[in-house]
Amino acid sequence: MTLDSEISRIEAEMRAGGWATHTSLRRELQAWSRLAAEVGAYKATIDDYTNDVCSRDYIAEFAVAASAETREYIAGEVAAADDRFRALTVADAEGLVGQYYRIDDMDGWWWRRRPAGGPLADYLTGNAIDLRVVGYEFPDAKPDGVQDWDANWLLVEGDVRAHGTAWTFRDPCITTWEARALLDWLRRAPGSEDSIDFLEPALAFRLLPGRDDGITLEVALGDGACPVVEHGRSRGKPVRLAIPLSRSDLAALADAWERQITRHPPR
Repeated sequence: MTLDSEISRIEAEMRAGGWATHTSLRRELQAWSRLAAEVGAYKATIDDYTNDVCSRDYIAEFAVAASAETREYIAGEVAAADDRFRALTVADAEGLVGQYYRIDDMDGWWWRRRPAGGPLADYLTGNAIDLRVVGYEFPDAKPDGVQDWDANWLLVEGDVRAHGTAWTFRDPCITTWEARALLDWLRRAPGSEDSIDFLEPALAFRLLPGRDDGITLEVALGDGACPVVEHGRSRGKPVRLAIPLSRSDLAALADAWERQITRHPPR
């Protein structure tokens, strides 16, 4: 039996066994190679990801049914993609992927790894930030002039979860005027101006296009807001986290921020 005829036979048997009619060895090899190349910056959803990983299941099941010669051919075809996938993923010791897809003990090693970086990695590790305005830096300051900086610095507290690490910061990093500018930006965005930063480097925000009309809020945390050490980074080097949002989420975020700053108007 030739290689092509054996491949055709096994493909037909696998379709009869429950695999979709559009599947084929060549298609799944290409899908796996594409995923291995993109996994480090995977932008689609976790459901898309688990569907893509199933291409490796197909290849493994195909190899079990194949002759030694065909298994050798498959091993040669899949080796480079396997190596790329391992290089761009980390061991999923927390079972994060398994929270979205049933993974059994007999499933392949590729199900026990997750992206090391990129939007999906951020989503899986549960990036989140909760910001609160806790008061003026100098609550007893008497405004001196039209724009008194000392009287208008706000003390911001934040709970952050990013890249598997959690911390809290408290820093006078934004003024009352900047707080209002942030609200205006959240109300206006996404628009022509997709980022905003402030005089102090602790906080900066950027909006990126997401999937299915969603958006991604990228938060940069600098000196005053990042931890003393975060994956080898010293204080002052920004930590970035990406948070997927719907447009209604963004509107709710603006409403919550407005409630925060209304209690602390410019002085």
